[in-house]
Amino acid sequence: CLHPLSEGDKQGVKVQFTFRDNANQGGGNVLTGEKLKQASADISNVVKKFGSRTSFVLDTFNQGGKSASQDWADMQTTLIKAARNSGYKGTIVVEDSNWGGGLTAGPQSGLVKFADQLKAANGEGNPALIGSFHVYARESEASSRLGKQIKALREAGYKFQIGEVGNAKFLVGNTFQQKGDCQKF
Repeated sequence: CLHPLSEGDKQGVKVQFTFRDNANQGGGNVLTGEKLKQASADISNVVKKFGSRTSFVLDTFNQGGKSASQDWADMQTTLIKAARNSGYKGTIVVEDSNWGGGLTAGPQSGLVKFADQLKAANGEGNPALIGSFHVYARESEASSRLGKQIKALREAGYKFQIGEVGNAKFLVGNTFQQKGDCQKF
């Protein structure tokens, strides 16, 4: 079996490691208490093992938070600090609130609302955080909301990525067909 990090290192490809909470299929949750402590320990262990690889990119948590809440920001802050306090100097991706959708899925973007708090957790001298968001909107204003999300992240000083796309109005018709092998390369 080909190890993705080894191949990524050789070919200059980034491999994003994403943490998730399977209790809710990884979406909408905000970790607190013991679950947050465990996630922080997991991140620390993973970045200590793989964080020196040039291809490794850390994604703190898959589509956490149903809204741009202080709890969401505090969870992300804790997870960012867990990586940085473990000596990780590489790139950190933070997925937006609203199940990762930010302004494409709700009235506020946690990445924008809490930009100062998240950037402070990232610390000085580290690569800028990458703000990630998901696009699953189907309604007629989906394109304008996507444009607002991109503009808001730029204005907040983020590098950004569109982390997931599906069911969007701009796909074939109004349907999204998931294939069993869609993630094969």
